[in-house]
Formats: sequence, C-alpha cells, structure tokens
Amino acid sequence: MVMSRSASIGPPSSGVPDFRAELLRVVAEGDVAWSEWIWTGHRGDGSTLDMSGVIITGISHDRIAWARLYMEETEQESPGIDATMQHLADT
Repeated sequence: MVMSRSASIGPPSSGVPDFRAELLRVVAEGDVAWSEWIWTGHRGDGSTLDMSGVIITGISHDRIAWARLYMEETEQESPGIDATMQHLADT
C-alpha cells in the first residue's frame, strides 16, 4: 500500500511536499498493531527524505489511541547483514 501526503500520514509539518508512505506489512493482536513503513520524498531544501522503520499503535474504539514511531534514515551504503552480524559477534 502506498499513500501520498494527502492521506495525512507522517508529521503534519514535515516540509516534504511530495511525501510518500509505503506500508510494507502490518500485524495486529488485540488492541495493538505493528506496521513497517518506508517514507520517501524531498525536503524543502531539496535534500532527499528516505526513512524506514516500525510504528506501533494502540487502538481504542476503532481509533488510534497512542503511537510509537521507530523511524530512522535509511542507510544508503552499508556493509550488509552478514558483515554487520560478524562485527557484532566479534565485539
């Protein structure tokens, strides 16, 4: 699922006119839902917005009662999962 800025997803004053939110997956149990997102767009200064992460929401009476956002800039250059896991194992 891909949503545009008009879908009211993301920070209301984000300054990202072409903001897009892509919902990769979601799982709900009881009154809590976990969702994985990719946010993209361009900031007012022209720099690229490329974030990914998880949002955990609490649901009450079919509405979002609370939310925790665990979003961070997506690394463009990384050593990969194998090298990262090896590094963690060595420390």
